[in-house]
Amino acid sequence: MRNIKIYTLTIVLLLVFKTNFAQERDSLVLNGFLEVAAENNPDLKVAFNQYLASLEKVPQVGTLPDPQASFGFFIKPMAILGGSQVGNIQVMQMFPWFGTLKLAKDEASEMAKAKYEVFNAAKADLFYQVKYNWYQIMKIDREITLVKENLELLESLEKLMLVKFQSPVTGEVRKVQQIPEL
Repeated sequence: MRNIKIYTLTIVLLLVFKTNFAQERDSLVLNGFLEVAAENNPDLKVAFNQYLASLEKVPQVGTLPDPQASFGFFIKPMAILGGSQVGNIQVMQMFPWFGTLKLAKDEASEMAKAKYEVFNAAKADLFYQVKYNWYQIMKIDREITLVKENLELLESLEKLMLVKFQSPVTGEVRKVQQIPEL
């Protein structure tokens, strides 16, 4: 009695570990397909590159505009009130309103976050499509395996029935029951 319990426990544990190993193997293969899909999908690459481009805009938006410098040289000296002028040099720097740079930087960082969410949505959609197709293939593969097993069982049943009806019954006479006619 004790040996039977040990054998059944061993068989149950082997079946559980076998299915766990099969699931781990399948998940490793699925993860490989997900990685390949993520690396080779052009829409996902576009979304990621747009996110990277929006990240590059954040430091640019938070800076002051470039200063402008101009230089002018007159061929004929220009007569002005304090004397004659030969050339002109101007340097100009524009300053935005207080808080405008910070708000622009915050807006650019929020736009970068939005681009990242678009990238995540594209990745999730791609992974959904790959997983859906993967599970459909696994379902069809399992159905094929089950049909093959059923065919084997039916063939063995067919052989058994052929053997049963071909061999004579030993030691007893078979009676055929007749159906009464109406």
